[in-house]
Amino acid sequence: MNKVQMMLTGKIKSHKCNPKNVKRLSTAVTACAFALTLGSVMVLSTPSVNAAGQVIGGYTTGNQAIGDGSVVVSGGKDKAPNLAEGENSVVLGGTKNAAEGSYTSIVGGFQNTVHEEIKNGAILGGTKNQLKQ
Repeated sequence: MNKVQMMLTGKIKSHKCNPKNVKRLSTAVTACAFALTLGSVMVLSTPSVNAAGQVIGGYTTGNQAIGDGSVVVSGGKDKAPNLAEGENSVVLGGTKNAAEGSYTSIVGGFQNTVHEEIKNGAILGGTKNQLKQ
């Protein structure tokens, strides 16, 4: 039987392994627990553009996630925001990217577009790339 099993079953009588001897939580543990709690509350309350999608980070005043289950994670800038319009589409960064088709993604780059007639398409970066029929 190892020490952990012995401690859990109560077979170690050492005062070092007795949880009754713990008088207080350390400041570091308390601060860590507070930060984790606050951080998880902030992540759960990320700003969303519509009930359909979410914008997380980046240029949040211009980026749009308007498709059901769509997400814009970052990027964009003034007059060049990112757009996730298709159902379950995602734009992970870059500037002026548009994932218009369902189940599509754009990972980064500038002015890339997956048009709305495309399903399950992906652009991994670059400049002015387009997926269309």
